[in-house]
Amino acid sequence: MTEQEIINYIKEQLAAGHSPDEVRSALTATGWKSIDVEAAIEQALPKKVRPRSAETKKDVKKIKNKRIVLISGIIFGVILLVVLVTFVAKSGILKGVETQECGNDEACLKSALMSCTPATGLTSRGEEDSKAVSYTEVKGMKGDKCEVFVRIEDAGSVLGITVKGRSMDCEVPLSLLEETGTISVSNVDKIKDYCEGNLVEFAEQVVNTIQTQ
Repeated sequence: MTEQEIINYIKEQLAAGHSPDEVRSALTATGWKSIDVEAAIEQALPKKVRPRSAETKKDVKKIKNKRIVLISGIIFGVILLVVLVTFVAKSGILKGVETQECGNDEACLKSALMSCTPATGLTSRGEEDSKAVSYTEVKGMKGDKCEVFVRIEDAGSVLGITVKGRSMDCEVPLSLLEETGTISVSNVDKIKDYCEGNLVEFAEQVVNTIQTQ
């Protein structure tokens, strides 16, 4: 028999229930050298798994501990993020300042204008036949000035000039707002340096016409 055949023979005998000593004796009796028999038996026997050393076990334990710490850190981070997002959503921290709707409440609009708090509202001037309705939007602070938009919503013509639809954008110092108490064409001489738009041009034209009469 070849070396591989003897190894296969030994495996068959061991599988049949014979002990290594019995197989060894039988092969030696048939003329096989003891050294060859021992080598074949060693090849035929199942390989034993080498037990882990103490250092290997420690390394494995360290790796497991690191994984546990890493996973715990990730879970904690996710929980913290969820809590933070929930808090921000409920508190409204990221929301912009809401614009107050004053409607026809002129006192509400004036209060918002004096503090430059975002608000919108309508103001009316004049009698029924010559009433002028203006829309005012207080946009809030822009640098050290208050940003305000004014548009004429309803009005007749003045000096043959159509007023309805004219508007102006203003950036007015708070000190001037406190002084005038309003942003309108009636005080155009004080606000014209801080406003621009066809409503300013109209107001200046009216003032100049009146002064020349």
